[in-house]
Amino acid sequence: MMEEILLSRGYKAYLIEKDKQCFDDCVGNLIENYPYTTNKNVDVYVVYSDKQQVASIVVNNGTVVACRGPNNGAPRRTDIAYVQELIQKKNFDIDTSAPYICLLKQGGVYYDVFRLPKGFIVDGNINISGLGLYSLPDFSMVTVKGNFDCSDNNICSLAGAPRNIYGDFICANNKLKNLQYGPRYVSGNYDCHKNKLVCLIGAPGVIGGGFNCSYNKLSNLMNGPMLCGSNAKYKGQHLDVDCRYNNLVSLAGLSTLRSEDMDWLFEGNQLDERSIFPCWLIKYLEHVKGVSESVLKYWAFYGGGDSSLARVVPRKKKLIKETVVTLPESYIRNLRWK
Repeated sequence: MMEEILLSRGYKAYLIEKDKQCFDDCVGNLIENYPYTTNKNVDVYVVYSDKQQVASIVVNNGTVVACRGPNNGAPRRTDIAYVQELIQKKNFDIDTSAPYICLLKQGGVYYDVFRLPKGFIVDGNINISGLGLYSLPDFSMVTVKGNFDCSDNNICSLAGAPRNIYGDFICANNKLKNLQYGPRYVSGNYDCHKNKLVCLIGAPGVIGGGFNCSYNKLSNLMNGPMLCGSNAKYKGQHLDVDCRYNNLVSLAGLSTLRSEDMDWLFEGNQLDERSIFPCWLIKYLEHVKGVSESVLKYWAFYGGGDSSLARVVPRKKKLIKETVVTLPESYIRNLRWK
């Protein structure tokens, strides 16, 4: 006989028996990595309103690892409250990377992510993706030690975003036109692809991981991060940026560039070869190193780590050997593409 858990307002939850076909069907829909669910300690609970199924959760070794609504989509916001009630009644732990749960458990206490107290420090992640939100709750006084994911919503502004995120910040697939009011510190990746960005105003100056602003409407990269990649520990570190499929006509705002990034810079943009090199570098190479502008389209340029070296690297190694150009340190320190 299935375990029955009574919830408020007539809602009920049931533990599905593992010898039932519906257990395998439900688990297969809830978790992409199906072999993971063969663990004998995996349980599936289904939440009902009257006779209608409104949500399901998968629990592995006492931790909720997945939550879904009907048709494997997001539960309704009103139904998430009863999923949370079930989790608290059963005293489950929570995998904070799982979407649609909107509940944290820290120090044995449960917290609704939409009602976190000011100054709260989240030890794990906050995932509010795919909830159909039109604005962010106020997380401005909250610090997140893990990832913050608000992707796949209808958000038009980052007002309310946490100031400091020590993991990844993911706001992809929304309706943002700029990054104002976004986090000032991101230790991991900053992912804002598939929005409607026309400028990068509001982006942090330094990002610890990569910066993905692809599939937007940018014409240049002004106001974007000056430094990112490899946790931004090293002076002169290249900018790990993905800016494909924009309306780029200039790389203004890009700090440094790697040779391996050259090919995809042209993908889905309106750049020509002269856009890749700042005018002062073209003149320097032509007059000092005797490099003609006609071969520059095969070259890339980036800062040289902790030194004041700039490196010009051929995209096609058969054409010309790698050249190391020594530039004044001020060029490297204050480099901006013009």
